[in-house]
Amino acid sequence: MKTYIPNFFAIAMFLLMGTCIMAQTQYEVTFTIDMTEADPFNPDTEDVYITGTFANWSQPGTDLNYKLEPINTGSMLYTLTTTIDSGEIQYKYFRIIDNTPSWDDGEWAGDPNRKVYLTNYITIDNVWANMPYDVTFNVDMTDATPFNPDTDDVYIAGSLANGWA
Repeated sequence: MKTYIPNFFAIAMFLLMGTCIMAQTQYEVTFTIDMTEADPFNPDTEDVYITGTFANWSQPGTDLNYKLEPINTGSMLYTLTTTIDSGEIQYKYFRIIDNTPSWDDGEWAGDPNRKVYLTNYITIDNVWANMPYDVTFNVDMTDATPFNPDTDDVYIAGSLANGWA
């Protein structure tokens, strides 16, 4: 019986350590959307909401935590700062007309969603209905030395890739 107790504690500690190591890092994210081109958009009768993976895709207009506010009175720039787990997030903006929650007045119907891979505190500036595009980069690593495709990875950085992360 005594030999099982140390083994049990060792397994418990291993699992506990794994849980601590696997914990997600959270970052503050500021979303800003320019509603100037959202035609027609009436700030007197409409609100702007965001939803996405970080909000469990809650129906737009149902959770005030995801309502964007104008940067200042009369501005067509709306903003929201929230804390989100690191990793890939997908999201989309919605107009809510006369306080009626709806999926009907989003930037566009269906895919694609906006995507960002969150690795740091970030401000994301978007323009209403400015649909994202998937871009594929092909890199010829033939002359890159030393480079081993079995053990090495290739990353891209820049303003289009998470603010030079």
